[in-house]
Amino acid sequence: MEAWKAIEEAIQAGKIRSGGVSNYGVHHLQELINSKPKILPSINQVELHPFLQRKDIDDFCKEHGIYLEGSPLTVWR
Repeated sequence: MEAWKAIEEAIQAGKIRSGGVSNYGVHHLQELINSKPKILPSINQVELHPFLQRKDIDDFCKEHGIYLEGSPLTVWR
């Protein structure tokens, strides 16, 4: 939560335009929302591909206006 507060301060100071999180599951996102932040993350980057669709995270992010970015960590050869 302290790291997110620092991101909020940087956004409010105009040092950055937006902030995001990485590898946040529904539990982590809910915990962040429950802390009543002034600004929500604009994006959540998680491992996401046809074999790992993460519908729970996708649905939660859609509900709260958070973009979900897929980052396939596995190299397909």
